[in-house]
Amino acid sequence: VILTIAMLGLALVMAWIAADLFVIRDVRALLGATERLADGDLSTRAPIQPGRGELHDLAERFNELARRLEERRREFVVLGDSSPDSIARIDRELRIDWANAGLLQLVGLPLEDLVGRSMNNVPFDPTIVATVGQYVRDVFEDGRRRETEEHVATPQGEVWIDLRLAPERNG
Repeated sequence: VILTIAMLGLALVMAWIAADLFVIRDVRALLGATERLADGDLSTRAPIQPGRGELHDLAERFNELARRLEERRREFVVLGDSSPDSIARIDRELRIDWANAGLLQLVGLPLEDLVGRSMNNVPFDPTIVATVGQYVRDVFEDGRRRETEEHVATPQGEVWIDLRLAPERNG
C-alpha cells in the first residue's frame, strides 16, 4: 500500500512537472513571438498548440493582432506610395524608418538602401538635411507640427520643397 501511494505520488509529481514544462515552452514561444513583433517583424506568428485553453486563445489573439498590424502596414505603404509628395518616417535618432516612392526617386536609392540610414548619410543637400534634422528634433521635443518652404539642390536639379513635419499620434 505504501509503495502504491509512493508510486502514485511520484506519478503525480512527474505529470505536474511535465505539464509545467509544456506550459513554460508555450509561454516562451509566445514571448519570443512578442519580441520579434516588437522588433518590427510583422510576419511573425505564435505557434498554436492543439486543444483549448488560455494559452491557445492568447496565441490565436496574438496572431490576429500581428495579421492586422501587417495589413495596416501594407495599407500605409500603398497610401504613401500613391502620393506624388516625398514622404519619410524618421525616428528620434534621425534614422529613416520608411520612405515612399516619391522620396526614393528624389534621392535615387532603393528603399532597402535607405531604411535604417541616418539622414546625415543620405545623398542630399547637406543644408536641407541639417534643417530637416533640426525640425525633426523639435517635433519630437514638443510634439508640435512644423511647416516651412526650403530651396534644395537634388540630383535632378534645384527645387523648392514644402516641408511638413508631424508627430505620430497613438490613438
